[in-house]
Amino acid sequence: MNFLINLFKSRTSNTNVEVVEKSEFKKLIARNDVKIIDVRTPLEFNRGHIEGASISNIFNKNKFLKDLKSLNKKNSVCVLSIG
Repeated sequence: MNFLINLFKSRTSNTNVEVVEKSEFKKLIARNDVKIIDVRTPLEFNRGHIEGASISNIFNKNKFLKDLKSLNKKNSVCVLSIG
């Protein structure tokens, strides 16, 4: 998780990266004003993902960094699920 947080901080300026608990995350997505990016592999994504999420495989570095640059930093949520 720290890798992902540091990656966001290094690719953005003056941006706050916040890790939230499950209950707060549910509130954020209920507002429908966030874009959910699932950074797992396609195999993991296809096993199950949050409704409405798009995939940006963190292991496909070039595409991931391109996707990261195109995000609206004010209303994007990245999800990394382990386990």
